[in-house]
Amino acid sequence: LHDAFVPPQYRGDYLQKRHDRVDPRTTTVRERHAPLIWDLHSLQRDAAGRGAADGLPGFLRTMRDDGMLSGVMFELPLPGTELTTFASFTAPRDSRDWMQRANVEQALIVALAVHAFASPHVSVAAQQGTPHALSRFEREILSGVAAGSSDKQIARRLDTTAHNVDY
Repeated sequence: LHDAFVPPQYRGDYLQKRHDRVDPRTTTVRERHAPLIWDLHSLQRDAAGRGAADGLPGFLRTMRDDGMLSGVMFELPLPGTELTTFASFTAPRDSRDWMQRANVEQALIVALAVHAFASPHVSVAAQQGTPHALSRFEREILSGVAAGSSDKQIARRLDTTAHNVDY
């Protein structure tokens, strides 16, 4: 699913560049507990109005360069933990006007399906403290997966094979 729909220019360096710490979408979704329909122009305008955090201009530039100009984001709690996951669907369209109710519903259905599949595994790992027991290599792979990178992209970044990443 990821390989079929990820923009070809997406580099998958969201976590490596620490964009998770400055992404205004996650803050807004957390505060509202509701889906956020966004576009890059609105994010830039809102950031200018509040005073941009360190790293935010770089994040916004990366979003533009990666063709992620609009979309929808959901917050999904991870059962049995204090963790929250986010599902983000993006498009190379300048405006969020294309995002209709049916688009949001379809994105939510996909997000909930992926969340239902992954949640039990992540919940068990979080409760057992397994992430701390992972090797550095395994943590790098997990970071790539969390950033939405494909096995091939992670393998290139870690100088290994996609089969090894999948395993």
